[in-house]
Amino acid sequence: MNDDTGYIKVHRSFLNWEWHDDETVLSVFLHCLLLANWEPKRWHGQKIGRGSFITSTVKLSEVTGLTRQTVSKCLRRLQKTGELQVESNRQFTKITVVNYDKYQSEKPPVVNGVVNGVVNEVVNEVVNLVNNDVNNEVNTTKNIKKLKNKEEIYIVVSYLNDCAGTSYKPNSSKTRQLISARLNEGFTVDDFKTVIKKKVDEWSGTDMAKYIRPETLFGTKFEAYLNQKPVRSMPEWYNPEPVRQSATPATAEEIAEARAKILKGKVN
Repeated sequence: MNDDTGYIKVHRSFLNWEWHDDETVLSVFLHCLLLANWEPKRWHGQKIGRGSFITSTVKLSEVTGLTRQTVSKCLRRLQKTGELQVESNRQFTKITVVNYDKYQSEKPPVVNGVVNGVVNEVVNEVVNLVNNDVNNEVNTTKNIKKLKNKEEIYIVVSYLNDCAGTSYKPNSSKTRQLISARLNEGFTVDDFKTVIKKKVDEWSGTDMAKYIRPETLFGTKFEAYLNQKPVRSMPEWYNPEPVRQSATPATAEEIAEARAKILKGKVN
C-alpha cells in the first residue's frame, strides 16, 4: 500500500506535541506517518486515500517491536486525542492520519520565516531508542532469572547437606545442571526438599545411603521420588545423622544467605 522509497517530514514543533515524551505512542504514530499513502491507491476494490493505509495490530507489532496490546493501547490514545482515525473489521484495519497534509505538505513548513524540518533520520533514531529500551528490559529480566536460579540451587544443596550430613558444593557444574533442569521443568524448591526428606528418611543407615547424592536424587527419577509415598522413618537410635522432620519452604533467611554468598562470588 505504501511507497517504500523517499522520506517523511517531521516539523520541529513536534517536540511540543503532548505525546512526544511517550516513546511507545511516539513510535506508533511515526510508523503510521511512514506507512500512510503519499497518494491515493486502490486495495481490494476500495480506494484508500492519501494519508491512509491498510494494516493490522499484528503488522504494527512486527514493525515497531512492541506487543499487540501496547500497539492497541497507543492507537486508542491517538484516536482519543484526534491524531488518528481507526476503522476495523474482521479482515483488516484502516488507519487514517488526521491532518496528514499538515504534516506532509508538498512545501516545507515555515515558522517565523525559517524553513524547518527533520528528515527520516530522526524517525530511525526514535525507533532505535524504543527498540533498545525493549532489549534492555529483556536483558534485565534474564539477569533476574539467572540470579534467582543461583539462589534456588544454593538453597537446595544447603538443605541436602543439612539433612544428610554431606558437603556437596552448589557451584558444581553437574549439580547445577541437574537442579536447573528440574527447575526448568516446573519443579520448585519445596519439591526438592520433599524428595530429599523422603530419601534421607528411607535410605539413611542402609546400604542405599551412598545414593543420597545430587546425581541420584535430582536425576530422571526425581518426579517418581516426589510422588513416592513416605516410608516409616528408621528408629532414632539407628540414624547416625540428624534429619529434619519436614520439608519447609525456603525462608527469607535462606534466600538472603544464598544471595549474599552469590554476590560475594562464593557461588558462581
